[in-house]
Amino acid sequence: MVRGHFIFVPVILGTLGAVYPAQAGLYDPTRPLHPVADSQEFLIRQLAELRAYGPPHALLGGQTSAMRDEALARIQQLRGQGEGLSATDTAALGALLLRVRRTQSSGQDFEEALQVLETGRRRYPRDFYILTNLATAYQLTGRLDAAASLLQESLDYAPTELRTLERYHLLLVRERSREQVTLGLAPLDRLFVGPDRVPVRYVGPKGHWQVGILAESERNKLPNGSVEEAMRIVQHLLLWFPDDARLMWQFGELANAAGDIKTAALALNQAVYNFRLSTPELKERRFILQEAVAWRDVLARAGNEDRQLTWMLQIMAAAVPGSPQPDVTEYLIAQGVALPRPKDLFGGGLLIGGGGPTGGDPAEEPPVNWFATISWQGWTAISLGAAVMLVLFLLQLREWLRKWS
Repeated sequence: MVRGHFIFVPVILGTLGAVYPAQAGLYDPTRPLHPVADSQEFLIRQLAELRAYGPPHALLGGQTSAMRDEALARIQQLRGQGEGLSATDTAALGALLLRVRRTQSSGQDFEEALQVLETGRRRYPRDFYILTNLATAYQLTGRLDAAASLLQESLDYAPTELRTLERYHLLLVRERSREQVTLGLAPLDRLFVGPDRVPVRYVGPKGHWQVGILAESERNKLPNGSVEEAMRIVQHLLLWFPDDARLMWQFGELANAAGDIKTAALALNQAVYNFRLSTPELKERRFILQEAVAWRDVLARAGNEDRQLTWMLQIMAAAVPGSPQPDVTEYLIAQGVALPRPKDLFGGGLLIGGGGPTGGDPAEEPPVNWFATISWQGWTAISLGAAVMLVLFLLQLREWLRKWS
């Protein structure tokens, strides 16, 4: 029933070390960060843990997380070494300070990290990790031009296996430094561009956005023509910037292109609700994906396609209040026969076929088979009413399923 419409292909990102080393996000050379393989776990758990490094939120009781407490302890330990910090420890301290934002409640976000990394740059001017972390600090504080300049410089010292990621980071910063967008209404970043310099459009073969489909011409604009490769790049950028709504949206679009509509819906939902990105096309696609996921999950519970059709017919009957029949046809016939003969207020036989008498006392008239007199227009009206009740029932069922899952 749903073949050709809602295609689900689980996307497992695999061991990212096969393409890039298992070290990403803000570079901490002492404790490399490994992206998790499963894309949904990546969104639900790993990025949430990275956000937990930040200051506690007053609305959540002001309690610090275990992640933050451990990071603060490491920061104190590294600071205890004084001016004797190596380049590796300086980069690690800068990364930790960027993760926690600030160590004191009265401090300015990222200010401590800037001080540490700028001092480190003067002492170790060619250290890749210090340069890159400092560029990230500039980006997070809105100094995009300075960040782009430093990222360009750091490419000269980047390990070969990290240069691809760093080029995409540089592209991201340059693109954002040139644009002017309204808060909350930002478009997708132009991260992936084809040979004709036209950025990828997440549309299907018909030229418009579709659930679980990406046109081949658009796929060819991705790195090596691979959706999975593009997902790995955006995943690494999200490890750098787990609060970035536009990167979250990009990740969701790629997941949808790969056929993983559940991950796509999850990512777009986070972009809208967690980070308040309100771009109309994002919100529309998020809604469509959520509906697709809900229908797919409900139908999957019903069994194969034949059983899905039977289930749909039974639910249509049950969706009408007071229905005594499991079969929608029997129910509609019974209800049609039981109806009192209505007056044709429209004079055109909307419910009753033909142009027979419409007045008089029904009790004085001989019994008639009202089912036989219902025209195709009448059946259309009845079917539409049943369909409306079905939709309302399925919406309620979806809410129940969300609570149970």
